[in-house]
Amino acid sequence: MLQLVGARAWAKVRAEVAATGESLEYRAVVPDPVPDERNFGALPVFKNLALGNRQAGAAEAEAVRQALRALTLPDAEGPPRPKLGNGLNMGKKTDLAAWLTWLKNAKAKEPILLGDSGDPARDILKWMAARDAMVQEIAKGLDRPEAQWTPAWKTRDFPAMMYSLEVPHYDVLNKMGTWFALRAVAAAQVAMPRWLTNHS
Repeated sequence: MLQLVGARAWAKVRAEVAATGESLEYRAVVPDPVPDERNFGALPVFKNLALGNRQAGAAEAEAVRQALRALTLPDAEGPPRPKLGNGLNMGKKTDLAAWLTWLKNAKAKEPILLGDSGDPARDILKWMAARDAMVQEIAKGLDRPEAQWTPAWKTRDFPAMMYSLEVPHYDVLNKMGTWFALRAVAAAQVAMPRWLTNHS
């Protein structure tokens, strides 16, 4: 009975929306695909990043996501990870010495080889430098004015129930954000003395 009532109510809403000239069809409202040469998300390093595990090409997409995990901090047991500072909003500086200590003590699947120069920012950057080739691949797309993960929403197959849509790229991209934020803080701290010397 509830299904019948719901179906009638849904049909009524669809008819009302259609009468206004609007559409509830998902493909009618998502943006058109962005040409690759303008699309940051079409870089080879991101190819088909957003494909779900039940779609054609899923194995290749998972390989892309696994490769991008090189640009994430290790999932490690042990003490909690330090927080990134919130300098702009809260005036809190990121404690890179605490980050270096955490990385050294992290019980990760792969060994984390870190230097001990006495300068945490330089030691962290040196550890991250092993991923510079991938960072440079990503940097090649920074002049592309738009970003849309591939395949484009408009060309993708969707499940009957949109709430079951897979977003397998979310986890790795979220973790990459933290990795790049730490890298940016370390790079800024390394460069700051030189900048102050040149602008004093």
